[in-house]
Amino acid sequence: MNISYKRDINKNYMIISHEKNQEAVYIEDYKIKMIQNNCIDGLLSVKLKYTDNCPSFIYEISHGSNMIDMFSGQCIDFKILNKIQIGIMKLMENTKIYLLDLDHIILDPELIYINTKTLYPEFCYYPFVEGSFYDNIKNMYREIIRLIDYRDQMAVELAYGLENLAMEDRYSIEMISNLMKSSIQIKPAAYINAPNEIEKNVNREYRLDDDEVISKKFMKQKNIIDIIKDKFNSLKGVKNTKDIKDMVQFSDDKIEADINHKSEIYSRGKMINNETTVLSQDDSLNITLLSMDQQRYENIFVYHFPCTIGKQESKVDKVIVCPTVSRVHAKFIETDGEIFLEDLNSTNGTYINDIVLHPYNKNKLKHEDFIRMGEVRYQVWIRE
Repeated sequence: MNISYKRDINKNYMIISHEKNQEAVYIEDYKIKMIQNNCIDGLLSVKLKYTDNCPSFIYEISHGSNMIDMFSGQCIDFKILNKIQIGIMKLMENTKIYLLDLDHIILDPELIYINTKTLYPEFCYYPFVEGSFYDNIKNMYREIIRLIDYRDQMAVELAYGLENLAMEDRYSIEMISNLMKSSIQIKPAAYINAPNEIEKNVNREYRLDDDEVISKKFMKQKNIIDIIKDKFNSLKGVKNTKDIKDMVQFSDDKIEADINHKSEIYSRGKMINNETTVLSQDDSLNITLLSMDQQRYENIFVYHFPCTIGKQESKVDKVIVCPTVSRVHAKFIETDGEIFLEDLNSTNGTYINDIVLHPYNKNKLKHEDFIRMGEVRYQVWIRE
């Protein structure tokens, strides 16, 4: 499939086009009509357009950022993971209600959009997805584990529990719900006042088709949780990769590799509090954004790449305090000694020399270019 992005006035769109000609029957297919004519919770709104008998699906992505960009500066904690999983549970329910095919859900984290207001995920319904839902969700959970906050015990337990559950041939909403209940039963103080909506969704009651089979699988899930708890407890107080390698002897090599990988990321400077910065491949290369309104906005100095910019401090590397700037607005990228600017699906757009950028497209920056994010203007000075 071919993916492109378009900005139209105040709305952003992702366009997925299929490479091969398809029969026009898809126009008449009731599932396509269903997703076009209904606002389905958990699915991005979509319109279908045909060009030379080739279908293009146009998804509105104005209200979110894709999962990878959303959590590039902030790891996924327990509360966020809960919302992601509740979103998946709702999605599984709604596909049954609207008679949709679960295998047509795209589960690539770069194409899953997190609503920036609610933090719930929104998915693309696309008839030409390769592979089954149950195969693709395994890869999604592996990516979530890469993004997880390993200092959050409950997040680690739930993430690995979900990945192990996904290894089952076919698992159900009931099994996911049971696993999430088992994680919430051991609430640390930080989660005593968790949002009521999470509690309500996680503790929903479901009728089981086969109580005995589900019970056995649920006991297996509880054993997984216990194992992960024991392993995670040995990490308390650990501050760097070497300590983890010295202390941890996991029987599960995959879990050990994941935690070592995450700890190395922390030690290289990807910690949430940004105590350390990551240098670019050429640490002499940096840029200065000279504010065109010095009374309201300071200059911005960028010394490492990639560098995200926006107004929500916990999610970006550089902060612009301005209501017209999005939470995660844009990203600076260095490739082969050249600097590029990428709009991250911002609400009010990113501009280079007054030309609007389409979301997620890399645009080369030159010395003394003018850029605008929302209403904030800068001139770019590149030091090589």
